[in-house]
Amino acid sequence: MRTLSRIEAVPVSESMAVAETAAAFYADDPAIAFMLGRKNGLPHRRLAMRNCVVTSDMFQTIYSYPSRKAFVHVAEAGTWGESLHQFVLRGTMKIPFVIDSGTIERLHRYREACQAAVPEGISCYILAAYSSEGSEGEASELLAEVCGRVGSCCSVVHTDREERIFEDAGFVRDRDFEFEGVPCRLMLRAG
Repeated sequence: MRTLSRIEAVPVSESMAVAETAAAFYADDPAIAFMLGRKNGLPHRRLAMRNCVVTSDMFQTIYSYPSRKAFVHVAEAGTWGESLHQFVLRGTMKIPFVIDSGTIERLHRYREACQAAVPEGISCYILAAYSSEGSEGEASELLAEVCGRVGSCCSVVHTDREERIFEDAGFVRDRDFEFEGVPCRLMLRAG
């Protein structure tokens, strides 16, 4: 088991490396496909992921080990609204051919549905936990260590691969819900 001192906050200057890993990991994620619509090819997904990292930097912390094979994005409870607002203000100006008004509207509706599913008393929301191919165990280990620092956590996942990462980190599947045809699984971990 690693020690907590090995966890690092990833600086925004590494946003392209984070985006590369995220774009590959979420290639088959139905929520990402829903939000990006017909612009869900790898180049578009990579740009959208990078934009999420850069424009949401004030409201999320991205953690990793020095290997940079796995990443966990954490937002404090109640900051999704500000994060989305910054994403809209700063994001649409940078890459309007990917993040258009339809994408923003779908993202807004999705975040509202997820927020409605979050139970009271959660310390933080895990926006994402993912890894490069073959490093899912490292993602679970990192996620467990991060959650050990921040307290009770929840997240919404959409694929079996994501669910395994969360389960291996001590999360339990609380309930399922559907959002505009996208199957969602609420994952919880007590603090």
